[in-house]
Amino acid sequence: MHVHLEPITAQTIGDCLLLRVAPHQKHFVASNTVSLIQSLVEPAFVPRAIYAGDRMVGFVMYGRDPASGQDWIVRLMIDARYQGRGYGHAGLLAALDALAQQPGGNGTFVSYRPEDLAAAFTYAGVGFRPTSTLPDGEIVAERTVANGAPAAPVVAGIVLAAGAASRMGQPKQLLDWDGQPLVRAAAATALAAGLFPVLVVVGHARGAVAEALAGLPVHLVVNEAYAQGQSTSLRAGIAALGHSVAAAVVLLGDQPFVTPAIVERLLAAWQNGDGAIVAPVYAGQRGNPVLFARTIFPELLAVQGDQGARSVLAANRERVALVPFDDARPLADIDTPEEYARLRQSAGSSAQSPEVG
Repeated sequence: MHVHLEPITAQTIGDCLLLRVAPHQKHFVASNTVSLIQSLVEPAFVPRAIYAGDRMVGFVMYGRDPASGQDWIVRLMIDARYQGRGYGHAGLLAALDALAQQPGGNGTFVSYRPEDLAAAFTYAGVGFRPTSTLPDGEIVAERTVANGAPAAPVVAGIVLAAGAASRMGQPKQLLDWDGQPLVRAAAATALAAGLFPVLVVVGHARGAVAEALAGLPVHLVVNEAYAQGQSTSLRAGIAALGHSVAAAVVLLGDQPFVTPAIVERLLAAWQNGDGAIVAPVYAGQRGNPVLFARTIFPELLAVQGDQGARSVLAANRERVALVPFDDARPLADIDTPEEYARLRQSAGSSAQSPEVG
């Protein structure tokens, strides 16, 4: 069905005001009433109705900021009755086409709440990538492809950071590593490697973990069943991925020697068509992180226990591409105070010793 934009007129404003997002979206998507008022105060931003055929299905507002010269998608919403049909993606492309008619802009940007995963996947699917966060926590993303050019496949990052770390005696996700918590270092690695969106699965000490991630353009996924094993966090992360995601890299939150360069080599192997699963081999031993193509997601959603995705990798070795590395250090994870102290010493880290109660 043809999706297009139309001006909002006296005859159609009533339909526009009746559009509603899903209940869970209400607290981070502004109402169309607010947006229409904003367009009167800031006339540089143009409100448009999104139509699928002759039916109004959503609303978008866009324009060029006179002060910065930047193009912005200010609002994008699809009525709850019509979500999941691709109308948001199509409406966004139509708005970007309209913006492209004004040459000379200083980039195209969006901002959205980190709780709005649907927005993150929609924007990622047309080439937006995060650049910063605003003081109120909103994520700012800039479009990195020219209008009309195909966007790169969306490869998300999933950082598993929900465990209770019973052997450590305190949340190991929060241990200091070179001046930042381990979980923040893992999320920063995923972002630096170009993964987007980056989801961090939290459970135990979720408030403190969220605080440790403040200012990073990441999205939290809560795993209420974290005590039942790592598989529950893996399933929670995979289940949260949007339809636009072509692959996901799963990282552990306690492996500080994993670098962006390692993740980038896994990405390159997958993009080269080497395998539906791509895993690193460090000094002859397979390790983490691991990349999974979308075709593997159903199997990941079925894993059980505390073994993560090992059974999925073992099920069919022909679909697993292995990328060799000489350095064995990325194999190291942190489960006990003794391991933490040893790794800190070997890395020359300035991390502080954990206080175990």
